[in-house]
Amino acid sequence: MAPSELKELKVQLQELVDKGYIRQLNKFTIRNKYPLPRIDDLFDQLRGASLFSKIHLRSGYHQLKVRELDIHKTTFRTRCGHYEFRVMPFGLTNVPAVFMDLMNRIFHQYLDLFVIVFIDDILVYSVDSEAHEEHLRIVLQTLRDKQLYAKFNKWKDYVIYCDTLRKGLGCVLMQDENGRLCVLNISELKDGILEEARSSAYAMHPGITKLYRTLKKTYWWLGMKQEIAKYVARCLICQQIKPVRQRPIGLLNPLPVPKWKLEHITMDFLFGLRHTSSGHDGIWVIVDRLTKTTRIISIKERSTLDQLARLYVDKIVSQYRVPVSIV
Repeated sequence: MAPSELKELKVQLQELVDKGYIRQLNKFTIRNKYPLPRIDDLFDQLRGASLFSKIHLRSGYHQLKVRELDIHKTTFRTRCGHYEFRVMPFGLTNVPAVFMDLMNRIFHQYLDLFVIVFIDDILVYSVDSEAHEEHLRIVLQTLRDKQLYAKFNKWKDYVIYCDTLRKGLGCVLMQDENGRLCVLNISELKDGILEEARSSAYAMHPGITKLYRTLKKTYWWLGMKQEIAKYVARCLICQQIKPVRQRPIGLLNPLPVPKWKLEHITMDFLFGLRHTSSGHDGIWVIVDRLTKTTRIISIKERSTLDQLARLYVDKIVSQYRVPVSIV
């Protein structure tokens, strides 16, 4: 819908609500008060465990069927027609609580022993591999018996990081994305990383671009590139040795002395002079590089290239010769 149509839709909906013709469905639905577990309480149950397996149900809500009498309540309209949900849709008020209640009833005898459930996520934890295999077998068999299907994800190893540094990097938050470290917003910590990367024996003040490319492979923080630019700008050595961005200057060699007159000439134009009676407002200066003989030809600023060529042939070539070079 266009912005103007959305604005009109809100006005009409509010008008119908004020008159009592319609009402918001979720606002008047009796909410299921089933409590969702607190994350900090769930973490307390993991004390002493060393092996973990995560199971995520595949489109969890859609694995529950809607009661036949309530299917019409899930009707929704699109430009392709009207549809009804035969399975539990996302977005209804009580769906998370209902699904959480179902999962707790299924795993009630294993909760807080080796299973943690949060809506459609299941975490199996154990203290050793032998117990973990048995716990996984129980959980998977329970899901099969209840006809709940898990999402298949390829397993992957994980690495446990420990603080073995002495330069204050222990407060770095580990982040599983491209193997980089997410650095907290602590000035001393970021300055230490920048100083080590900038002035180490292998870096040797690389400049903004190279320093950023080097650090972004290992670290990340908000506004990283801008802070690196400011840090390098404050470094005296970086400013003294930064590369020159201009093109290399060419060799300024003097022109060789001509061997014969009028073989090598120079020329230039001068415009903006007072108009003569014939309408000329500029001069064409031609100088022989050997004898310094000068010829001045009056021209017009609006003269075309063809007119200048004919004038050059009439005034110079016809009297002297075609020069070898023109500067």
